[in-house]
Amino acid sequence: MQFFQKYNKKEISHGIHSDPKNENLKSSIHDFFEQEVSAHKTETFGIDFRIPFIVKLFLISSLAVLVMIIVFLFYASPPDAFPISKIFVIEQNGTISDMAVSLEGQEYIRSSDLFLLYARLTGVDTKIVAGQYAFSNRLSLPGLVQKFVQGEYGDVLKQIVVYEGETLEDMAQEFERYLEEFSGEKFLRLTEGKEGYLFPDTYTFFRSADETDVIDILSSNFDARITEFKDEIQASSHSLHEIITMASIIEREAAGDADRFIISGILWNRIANNMLLQVDATFVYSIGKGSAELTLRDLQTDGLYNTYTRKGLPPGPIGAPGRDAIEAALRPAETTYVFYLHDSSGTARYAETHDGHVQNKRRYLR
Repeated sequence: MQFFQKYNKKEISHGIHSDPKNENLKSSIHDFFEQEVSAHKTETFGIDFRIPFIVKLFLISSLAVLVMIIVFLFYASPPDAFPISKIFVIEQNGTISDMAVSLEGQEYIRSSDLFLLYARLTGVDTKIVAGQYAFSNRLSLPGLVQKFVQGEYGDVLKQIVVYEGETLEDMAQEFERYLEEFSGEKFLRLTEGKEGYLFPDTYTFFRSADETDVIDILSSNFDARITEFKDEIQASSHSLHEIITMASIIEREAAGDADRFIISGILWNRIANNMLLQVDATFVYSIGKGSAELTLRDLQTDGLYNTYTRKGLPPGPIGAPGRDAIEAALRPAETTYVFYLHDSSGTARYAETHDGHVQNKRRYLR
């Protein structure tokens, strides 16, 4: 700035030009003037506006990060056509790559590549829970991943477990508790005569499912699951109804896998020998009392499900038998035992004679 303080460009230029003899001097001063201006063109009032390299690098990096964030937010946002209240299935043995492609194809996400990258960077690619999912509102990619990792099947779906041995009454109460349009009373009317024929399993229902929806699904599952035994049942000396009835008793009487086939053999032996079954499980079904609550009067009071007063199987199943109980009813162990009881620890104690059974009572039921 010292140059501007000493000279005025116009005056110097005019003065030199007015004297032809000083052309060379004029040219030199003019060049000097241009160099001085060039050297000071970024300086104004003592302030240097030139941007250091590190600042430029920071600004460029920040801009790049900002662009990446904007791109991520766009591709992580839910598509406009995000499926609402539709079921998306994650297979138990499926790969996360297949899942990502399916998600993009069904428009749950915008990019399968971003889904895979996000899942792997956050370490959740091996933590996704298989099952059926459905959602009542659109979810971003991170929100969707969180649902899959936590196994939150969606607020429009409810997973309900029907356990082995459950009765229609049990099912009615369970479904009525979780399904908004379900009536337990109507369910029991529609399932009259279907005890034992609604298969116990884990089910996923829309919360709006009604009695007909539930019955159709559980009945269809029963038909599908019994298929593996169909030929064997037809070749046996027992009807499907007898097998399911026996299986329902075994489901309640057997304490574990090892007991099922032996107890099945004992019960079929007793029927073959024209003996009373004398099982306590039927009382739970008919009068709501377990073994510890039964009185002598209960045992002596005749009824359709009193196997202490009536020979053979009761008129129908006393609950929903699972696959293992059905198999045990169909494939009983060959045994000479005709008596059994369970001690206080739940272990089965068997006997071939009544005297042996009495001894077991004295030994194990004190």
